[in-house]
Amino acid sequence: ADPIAVRQITSNLVRNAVYAARSRVEVVAEANTLRVQDDGEGIRPDILERLGEPFVTSKPPGEGTGLGLAVTQSLISSVDGVLHWETSDAGTCFTVTFTPYPGVKDE
Repeated sequence: ADPIAVRQITSNLVRNAVYAARSRVEVVAEANTLRVQDDGEGIRPDILERLGEPFVTSKPPGEGTGLGLAVTQSLISSVDGVLHWETSDAGTCFTVTFTPYPGVKDE
């Protein structure tokens, strides 16, 4: 995918994971997949059902706009990628699968 979009997507997902984490964030990039996992408390059900909508946030007032994940999803769509997430009381994992960037050949 477009390197600038990938950088912004990664930055947004890692920033969210760091905020949510108890003590650990894991970032794995392999082939056309990016995985960002934290060991936080998971996404609350009231947030989960609206996840990705603009202005939806679990952060206290003044600490977040609720735009990070909405922008991230828009960027992922713009590069024909797919976002998937899994959450539990042991943490949350976001996985992005990217469409290969034109002009980049598999080796």
